Amino acid sequence: MSESGAVRKRLGLLYGGTFPERRVLDDPRFAPWFSQTIYLPDLDAAALADLDGLYVPEGTNHRRLQAASAPVSGFLERGGTVLVFGDHPVSWIPNIRWEFRPALADPRLKAGGPDLGYHEAVPLIDQIWHHHGILRAPAGAQTLLATEDGADVLYLDRVSTRGTILATTLDPLRHTGETLQPLATRYLERFLPWVVNVLL
Repeated sequence: MSESGAVRKRLGLLYGGTFPERRVLDDPRFAPWFSQTIYLPDLDAAALADLDGLYVPEGTNHRRLQAASAPVSGFLERGGTVLVFGDHPVSWIPNIRWEFRPALADPRLKAGGPDLGYHEAVPLIDQIWHHHGILRAPAGAQTLLATEDGADVLYLDRVSTRGTILATTLDPLRHTGETLQPLATRYLERFLPWVVNVLL
């Protein structure tokens, strides 16, 4: 229960067994925001049954994600929220279209909106370490972060399913858990409370 008495939303982390994931899960700044950890080979409808949201870190095995697309789609159709990070060369989640660009090809990013308080929670300065390619958001999605030429780097999709997809090519978990990038760490410190308290 939150301080207001409302039931706190439950966010799960999809766990592939990497060192950055383990380091974030063991960090007291981040661990309290995750209600459950789901080992990637165990991802099925039952594993998602008690969750409101699922965090899918960058670097998650794309073939395993494609194999688990049915339970994730079912989770979205019952109103769940899925957060996907990094590159997405395999179309495993509805309407995701990713294109490769070198990581430093678009160093300047711009904020979009309306944003449900996203940019108030996570200032632009905390989102500009680098990103992995671009996305082509489906019609009707909300662009929250874009390159200078208008390509999507982070968007909210509430049109493709009955749930919400937050898709981004940012990679905060890896840079927090492995390279100790201060902006990426600050991003997670601000992003996770916004997800649990506002987005879910």
